Amino acid sequence: MKNKFTNFPDAVAAVDSTTIPFNIPSVKEERLYSWDEKNHCNGIKLQVLVSPDGKAIHQNVEFMAAVHDKKIFDLSKVSDFLTVKRGFDDYQYPVLADRGYIGIQKYHLTAVVMKRSHEEADVERNNAIAQDRQIVERFFARFKSCWSCMKNGFRGERTSLPLIISGLVGLTNYNIDGSPLNDNEELLLFEDFTPTKVLPSSDTVAAVVAPSMKPSKRNIIAVAHQAVDIIQSSQEANYLYPIKGGIVGLHNMGNTCHLNVCLQVLFYISEVRTEVLKVAN
Repeated sequence: MKNKFTNFPDAVAAVDSTTIPFNIPSVKEERLYSWDEKNHCNGIKLQVLVSPDGKAIHQNVEFMAAVHDKKIFDLSKVSDFLTVKRGFDDYQYPVLADRGYIGIQKYHLTAVVMKRSHEEADVERNNAIAQDRQIVERFFARFKSCWSCMKNGFRGERTSLPLIISGLVGLTNYNIDGSPLNDNEELLLFEDFTPTKVLPSSDTVAAVVAPSMKPSKRNIIAVAHQAVDIIQSSQEANYLYPIKGGIVGLHNMGNTCHLNVCLQVLFYISEVRTEVLKVAN
């Protein structure tokens, strides 16, 4: 795995967003603010920072598809996440961005943003940025190939979608740990999404995690005592907008463990939830 970008070794991540499509809302206002003009679908935006090793280190799922990428960056406090104290001064880690983020360098001074220019030097610089930024496109490709409902369309209850996306980002990081992204990985193109009837959310999540083996009852009991307090204390925090922190992992109590994310996703499968609550009670 890479520890640094090839052309911009000081940058810590590349930023981009993708639309997770869902069924057409029945309310007109919801249809308008969730409409993605570029991809011609209704959906929610997932913005991630992806490090050189191919894993997401920050995410945001607070905004619908009609919101511009730069505005999401402006409002999601990503710049605060990338800022650290060094003595008496603040240091902003560099981040790579495409033309959709032009303007963020006004307050995130170290941002490396592609330019709208045909000057030879700017074209070469844009190409160098694009080469390093492929890592975030490959992350989205892996994310949507692992979880087809994130690519072809989510048909479950939308109120649980932000939490589900957050969990699947954590699970994708797990997948990349075992099978790192590579230069030959195929980049997935956006596919048309045909809305259908809404399915029960528990069935939808069960379908999402179908590629993984179902945990045995013994394994559930083994982790339940440790998991149930985390799950119960995090449900309200995760359901409220905006999701706290944006760090990939549990969005409260300061924890960022991917295991907690997995447990939260599994908790939305009715069979797993029943077994966990049996032990808890």
